[in-house]
Amino acid sequence: MSVPSSDFKVIIAGGSVAGLTLANALEKAGVDYVLLEKRDIAPEMGFALLILPCTTIVHDQLGVSQGYLPPAIPFNIREHFDGNGGLVSSTNEGALIGEKGNRPLIMIERSRYLRALRDGVSDQTKLRAREGIVSYEEGPHGVTVTTDKGNRIEGSILVGADGIHSAIRGMLHPEVDTTKQFETTFRVLIGTSFNHDVDNKEKLLMKEGSTNHTLHPGVGGLACASIPGKIFWAMYVPLEKTPLPAGGKRSYSEADIEEVMAQCGAVHCCAESTFADLYRSRTATIMVPLEEGVVSLPWSSASGRVALVGDAVHKTTATLGLGGNAAVDGVCYLMNGLVPLLKRTADAARQPTSEELAHVMRAYERQQRPRAAYAVNASYYATRFETLHSWWAYAVKWVYGLLPTSMKVRVFSDFNGSAPVFDFLPHPDAVEGKKEQ
Repeated sequence: MSVPSSDFKVIIAGGSVAGLTLANALEKAGVDYVLLEKRDIAPEMGFALLILPCTTIVHDQLGVSQGYLPPAIPFNIREHFDGNGGLVSSTNEGALIGEKGNRPLIMIERSRYLRALRDGVSDQTKLRAREGIVSYEEGPHGVTVTTDKGNRIEGSILVGADGIHSAIRGMLHPEVDTTKQFETTFRVLIGTSFNHDVDNKEKLLMKEGSTNHTLHPGVGGLACASIPGKIFWAMYVPLEKTPLPAGGKRSYSEADIEEVMAQCGAVHCCAESTFADLYRSRTATIMVPLEEGVVSLPWSSASGRVALVGDAVHKTTATLGLGGNAAVDGVCYLMNGLVPLLKRTADAARQPTSEELAHVMRAYERQQRPRAAYAVNASYYATRFETLHSWWAYAVKWVYGLLPTSMKVRVFSDFNGSAPVFDFLPHPDAVEGKKEQ
């Protein structure tokens, strides 16, 4: 469904997963918008993202998924190892999820994914990099933002998709420190490496297509050889081992990373290789605090003219890779409420009222909040299990290998199977004559 041309305009703050997905969706719906990103859009940096079939379905609807699917190797087998390289569990969870969702479960470079979303936008003038929002003013008929370049932009609504350190969230709730809505118990060292030994390019560090989790006291880990020649990996380190960065910085120094590797590098990522092996073959690393939680404050203003989506209101640990998928879900719920409203008001030759917009925003929050809580809670327990951070984790470790695959796959299966799609766009499987998910 395309909304007839009108004066309604969406201002998007943030050009990552949620913001770019929203930009593509608004363009498909025929709704005017502008996206402001204070940094570059789709920079060549960052770890990788797990993409569930439900998310690829949404991006099939937007026509952007073929920009990121190749050359990813489907994530079919998931294995858990102890820190000495002993196999704890091996299941075909990825294959089961992919079969049920009619699409592969994959892990790909974040930059490649964001480029596909960016390049999916037909009118690139709508995407404005290196321009952030420093303030906004709400009125009875719209919102006006002021940017760090001194520009003033008028719109009908403002959507804050500007991540865990959201400036819009702070402006929406200036009376509180909104960063305290999140818990920070772990640090994550993120890396990308060549999939070969630093001294022997013929020796693979991991089998291509393998996805491994590490269970070890005080250090959990993930390593995925999901792109030919590359390994994406992460190590989770509790705060008591590595305090917050000095001086309020958002990332740790190279010295901090070297210290963690000296302490934990001997931990295995698979049977044969250690995280020290991956580190020696690295192309990039960064260590950052690992926030988690769901914002308990309202996700939108009373007028419905300002709303938050994605990591700005819910942040998971990286252990299960659910965060980016949850961000796309939130955009679906928001658009599924907004587009019908704009269609009704356009047919009546008028603009939506603040009361109508507030109703849409409250409905979006009611739908997305429990889904976000599910993703955050599942990731919470997975991270503490892999780092053996609690007494119960040791008990689960001893029986984990005996548990049926149906139990292990349940988190992914439930999350994937209950995901929303865009109601205003055709379901791609229906178009192709396949059975819908």
